[in-house]
Amino acid sequence: MLTIYVVSTGHFEFLNQALKSFMPNNFGFTVLVIETSSVDKHIREARKITERFGLNLLHLSEYKLPHVANYVLNVTKSKYLMRLDADDWLKKDYIQIMTDFIKKNSFDMYVPSYVETDREGNPLREVSRERLLESNLKDNPPHGACTIFSTQFLRSIGGYTTKYDRQDGYYLWLKILRHGAFTCVPSAKFFYRQHGGNLTTNHRELWDVRASMLIDECFKDIITKSYCVIPILDLDTLFGNITMQPFMGYETLLHYELSKLNIGCKMVVYGPSSLANVLPSSIHHIIRTKFSSDQWSDIQSEVVGAIGVNEGYLCVKNIEFPFVNPKYIEAAISAVHLFDANSCITVEELKKDIYHSSSSGLKMIENDKVHDENRKYKRSGGVTARRIKAGSIVFDSLITSLPADGISSIRVTEMKDFEDLEGLFS
Repeated sequence: MLTIYVVSTGHFEFLNQALKSFMPNNFGFTVLVIETSSVDKHIREARKITERFGLNLLHLSEYKLPHVANYVLNVTKSKYLMRLDADDWLKKDYIQIMTDFIKKNSFDMYVPSYVETDREGNPLREVSRERLLESNLKDNPPHGACTIFSTQFLRSIGGYTTKYDRQDGYYLWLKILRHGAFTCVPSAKFFYRQHGGNLTTNHRELWDVRASMLIDECFKDIITKSYCVIPILDLDTLFGNITMQPFMGYETLLHYELSKLNIGCKMVVYGPSSLANVLPSSIHHIIRTKFSSDQWSDIQSEVVGAIGVNEGYLCVKNIEFPFVNPKYIEAAISAVHLFDANSCITVEELKKDIYHSSSSGLKMIENDKVHDENRKYKRSGGVTARRIKAGSIVFDSLITSLPADGISSIRVTEMKDFEDLEGLFS
């Protein structure tokens, strides 16, 4: 019924706990233990531990996770498949709960809850996924590890992509939303160990991969009705004036911006008429005559009709965030489309070291149980994508998010910012 494959990449110090968490209770499933490290000590220690449980160690030297997953998918005869990373472990009743549920229900994906722990295994916070089914926005994916998948579904989508070496859970989540069916089994829990060796600790690469996956999944389907708008204020204003200042070796900040935005969708500069003298002829310039405090109202009034979009997507890239990863533009539009949202903003999730005020000073917020709907975010970066319906920009609370890296959050608001940044890079 089920194949569990345990993947270690030099994590032999945790492997015993991972195997012990389910091996004493044999439910007749298949178990594969795989070591991907090429270091002799790692292989030797992993083999010793594996053999204590009556299992053989399979050595797939230097395999990345997607390659391991595809290897297992090709050899398994089980109806369902689950990966357990060697640095994580299952709650004692995990397998019993999951197998009982699967016997009564047929889905392509079974999503558990989990407990985040520190390196030593001490609980940090419990993350419940029970309300994912009820959410209007299915934009918070489950882990690739310990989620159970139908092998038939995995084969129907061609297995795991080998284009990326991480975020397999996110990749499969996008596929499920388009081609499969999922359910949540919140009482089945695993323990997710946080330590320096986790692939998920490199947030810059992680967010870059997620953005690329979103684009790969659906942007080609909507590229002809997607637009990027760069709004420019009156050049006599503070923010308008910095647009025309030299920046990072370029003639102006605007020229720097245009040189870096290598995107596939149509791009529009929405600014005062005087920009016509400095903009390249290849850039579509829509003259801005409205400079109200509501930028989106101005765009609705002067841009949407001018570009002739009735049903589609529009992304604003604010120029005062010059280091935004350009793929966030296409990814934000893709997120609105794929998650059935009406807008998308770039954010940073607040997970630790969050404080609230009190009569005795700042107090750190406890790491209590976290549900999907009470995660906390702060806006980060200068990208906002919105849906256009019947020729109008849609405004409501159905907002999804795109995690952004720290560099993308750097904002330039005055000349001193230019000088400081140029000093850093000179």
